[in-house]
Amino acid sequence: MNPKEKISIQCKDIIQELNLENLSEDEQVEMISEMSDVVYEKIILKILEKLSDEDSVVLTNLLSAEKFDEATDFINEKIPNFEEVMDEEITDFQDELIKFSK
Repeated sequence: MNPKEKISIQCKDIIQELNLENLSEDEQVEMISEMSDVVYEKIILKILEKLSDEDSVVLTNLLSAEKFDEATDFINEKIPNFEEVMDEEITDFQDELIKFSK
């Protein structure tokens, strides 16, 4: 499963946790898309912090060229705990939304 798919699935869970299932399907899809974009950007920023300057340029070029599979492979090669970083950012985002919603 690629990172964007995993993020999207987690964002669906956030919709349920925030009790937003009563929104129309289109609204839910839009929210999931927007949340996924935010989380994806947060993950990329966290990854860029962990990479050398040279590796950051390589990753940025791959993402700019929309070579997402290659970018994922590159990240997995350079960041052995990528799944943990991704899970942490998703959880942090979810916690922020829950805190904000109360």
